[in-house]
Amino acid sequence: MKFPSILALMVGTATNAAAFDLSSLPNGVYKIPIGDNGMIDYINAIDLHFPALCAPDGPTMGANTSIDTINEDSDDDGYDDVNDLSIGGKVPGGHCHWRWPVNNTDFLAGHQPLNMAHYPLAFAMLMDWMAKGGDRGWLRDNEVRMMKYEDVVVGACIFGKPHLLTCLHEASLAMLYSSHACGMNGCHVCVRHWHKDYFRFATIEAPNKCECGWA
Repeated sequence: MKFPSILALMVGTATNAAAFDLSSLPNGVYKIPIGDNGMIDYINAIDLHFPALCAPDGPTMGANTSIDTINEDSDDDGYDDVNDLSIGGKVPGGHCHWRWPVNNTDFLAGHQPLNMAHYPLAFAMLMDWMAKGGDRGWLRDNEVRMMKYEDVVVGACIFGKPHLLTCLHEASLAMLYSSHACGMNGCHVCVRHWHKDYFRFATIEAPNKCECGWA
């Protein structure tokens, strides 16, 4: 389902130069195109009608693993493919990273605090899409996946590569680091070594671009 009716909401309701108010968008998992001008095209957002939340149990970082023990200066496993049995072999762009590239990560903080009662559910929707969605975390550089729950949006986009896999472990690390760097506010986590942007924001300042590709 597309949502042309939100055009009236979006026009004139940007909270700043890099945000839109998506408060009236129904809860859901959305596939959203990025236009030739780099803007996220919310008018043509497609609700993927993902089933009810069923997020994986337990930590996604691995047993007995803390954010400090995987805080690496470089990503030694930085090759760009992985043996993905669900696809059937090594696929370009399909590598899930396990070491955090500290020196290749930037954070773009928002101005609005997140509702921390709703944020975990939005993030669980992202994990569900990566683990069980039809595209299993795969993204192209002309689209965004965004999960909206009440007054929080969480999502991912890629830049500098045409087709990449986003992963549970990566997203978990990104959200943990965003808490350290951006506090309770919204945040783009720009993992430049991976060409990925994991983000979380209040709906009143939803991003208008895959900002990490432009910053």
